[in-house]
Amino acid sequence: APLLPLIKEDLGLTAQDIWTTNICAVAFDICMRFVFGAICDKYGARVPMGCVLMLASIPTACIGLVNSLTGLICIRLFIGLA
Repeated sequence: APLLPLIKEDLGLTAQDIWTTNICAVAFDICMRFVFGAICDKYGARVPMGCVLMLASIPTACIGLVNSLTGLICIRLFIGLA
């Protein structure tokens, strides 16, 4: 959140665009919590959450490559999966 004003200015986003990215990230996060809850019940929390963190590091590292609203939404969706 501290860099959000810089990202907003750099990509030329509106307040509505920021809300859209936030809603997408939270919506995917809520869905994945149900899925990961069942997976953690079956396999324990350590291994699935370790895999999720490793996979989530890829879109997190790619956030600097975003140059459009569509790219930001896609990255936020994948980060929301974690």
